[in-house]
Amino acid sequence: AELAILAVNTLQKDSTDDDPTIRGLALRSLCSLRLESVFEYCETAVRRGLTDVNGYVRKTAVMGCIKLFHVNPRMVREGDILDTVHRLLGDNDVNVVSNAIHAIDIVKADAGGLQFTSAVCAHLLNRISAFSEWGQCAVLEKLADYQPSTEAEMFDIMNVLEELLKHSSAAVLLACSKVFMNLTSTNSALNKQVLMRLKPPLLTLASTSPPELGYTVLAHIHLILSRGNASIMQADFKQFFCRYNDPTYIKVVKLEILTCLATEETVQPIVEEMSEYVADVDAEISRKSIRAICSIAMRLPYAADHIISALLQFLDLKIDYVCTETLVAMKDLLRKYREHYGKVVEMIPQCMSLVTEPEGRCAVLWIVGEYGEQFDDAPYLLEPVIQDFDTQPPDVKLELLTATVKLFFARPPEVQAMLGQLLHKGISTCNHHDVRDRALSYHRLLEYSVDEARRVICSPKDLIHAFQDEQDSEVRDRIFAEFNTLSVVYNQPSHKFIIAKQSLYSAENDEGGEEEEEEAGEEEEEEEEAGEEEGAYDSGANGDAYGHVASAPAAQPGLLDDEVDLIGGGPPAGPTFSLLPTCSLDPNTFQAKWKQMTLSQSLQHSVRAPSNPKVVDQQLRPVGMISMASGAVGGSLKFYFYAQQANVATPTWFLLELIILIEGNVANITVKTDNGSPEGMQQFVELLKSRLVF
Repeated sequence: AELAILAVNTLQKDSTDDDPTIRGLALRSLCSLRLESVFEYCETAVRRGLTDVNGYVRKTAVMGCIKLFHVNPRMVREGDILDTVHRLLGDNDVNVVSNAIHAIDIVKADAGGLQFTSAVCAHLLNRISAFSEWGQCAVLEKLADYQPSTEAEMFDIMNVLEELLKHSSAAVLLACSKVFMNLTSTNSALNKQVLMRLKPPLLTLASTSPPELGYTVLAHIHLILSRGNASIMQADFKQFFCRYNDPTYIKVVKLEILTCLATEETVQPIVEEMSEYVADVDAEISRKSIRAICSIAMRLPYAADHIISALLQFLDLKIDYVCTETLVAMKDLLRKYREHYGKVVEMIPQCMSLVTEPEGRCAVLWIVGEYGEQFDDAPYLLEPVIQDFDTQPPDVKLELLTATVKLFFARPPEVQAMLGQLLHKGISTCNHHDVRDRALSYHRLLEYSVDEARRVICSPKDLIHAFQDEQDSEVRDRIFAEFNTLSVVYNQPSHKFIIAKQSLYSAENDEGGEEEEEEAGEEEEEEEEAGEEEGAYDSGANGDAYGHVASAPAAQPGLLDDEVDLIGGGPPAGPTFSLLPTCSLDPNTFQAKWKQMTLSQSLQHSVRAPSNPKVVDQQLRPVGMISMASGAVGGSLKFYFYAQQANVATPTWFLLELIILIEGNVANITVKTDNGSPEGMQQFVELLKSRLVF
């Protein structure tokens, strides 16, 4: 303890040194202690650093605010440090401004982070070229959430950012692309023009960057194309042909992009190019190429005949994994295009001896069971497999049982003895529960009635038009909302791989401050909305050049209106946000609205997992949030709610997806609305979080 006190005293002394470098280093070291016992000393040093004449010291002090926040969030929120950081958005040093944006975003994360006003937006855009790459990314990230008040302002923003599209940094270009796409998301025609403008820099960056950065850019291109924008790059499909020295991960994402770009005019050269990759020495690329060709056939019915002929040629290579993937692809294609079975069944007799992988053998057996009556040797193909039944993997055994029973209904005299032998082995000698249950089920069905067994096992099947993974547009929309993040690289929403980080500050030392903070947060939010309405676009007598509204005479000088001292009072609260106690929404309308709503917010919130899922409904229903569906999925509880806002002229719906991770005690929240405002969205979220107490 004595040594710690000596260290603190030394660092405090150095934080007032004449050399700004020593002052900055001392301040950084002092804040890095992250001890509740030295918080008071750190706070004094940070306050002094925020007003230092040297830019290095100021930017270090801003980062010190974040460290203080992690130690004691309540003290930082309730103090006036954040007001000083707000004023630093207009600092002469762009590095200070970058750090200020980052700090405010972290401290106000529960309230949606830093919200740009028109004046702040204009001020930062005028200085955008002076920022470093990191600073430009920080500004662009917040600008992506900004909604211009007029169309003219939107075009002004895009004109200013036009120069950044020539930037050599992938991070800056992708962040700028996100701003352009978000600004034009409600205008489809203008959005197409924007995407056409983004195409040249994206293609250039993808082809000239190192492999790791190239993969990131290609992943973002694939996401853009997969949302119905493939037409913008269809003429440039050759740009995505694989090079001989491309790493495997680059080739994989290029195959996915080529699959999106295939059309009636380009399908032949694309399939021919992919066919070359089938003979690649990398087995993974070979498999992916066959799957990509199959995906094109699934999406383009007019190309199915040509693609099936191309796939059958791969069997001549007589490579085990190539034959396996080809037969699996054939099985999937025949489920959709049954009329093409004639070409496939001709090749089946030679395939049984070529394929050794379980997945490939299952595909062959499925084809034999479905179309065995079309070729004479079908029963004799199954006979050696039945003889080796005990050595087969469980998946092959299950498929063999089904194929043999189906073939029995088509050709009873030839298959009856084999079927009896197979059922005996499945029931008497097999230890695998699923195999034994299926064999026993078939035996009892046949014993009860052959006609009933035929009706159950060989019942007519509806024609498949599309597979489920081709229709999951909701996940793509969620990932697109997190454009220019790891979600695009991982190809899944952030809540799937990020767990909310707990604060270093112990709640036990808060002494009941959480309730006070929650009440203060609601008042602070209402005052912030009022302040934005009055001063967002006014840079005259009532506000400065950065959109800060002048304080009332009774307030502490220098404080912003949206950050007034809540304990000392403030402007009267606005209208209370509330929801209708009763409203009705059927599941189909819920699903349709969920896909149509564009204004959404996703966040994580720490909660204690409820002992009973019904508790969640009991907590939310009294405030007007009505359950649509709920259930346990793996290690989480999943809920869907809907609500309608009260006291508004236009009917405003809120749809909620709530996923509570039982082990992590974290709630992943996604809220969507149709006619609501960002302020209304935030009020709904705050109301929700206040009820998530179990």
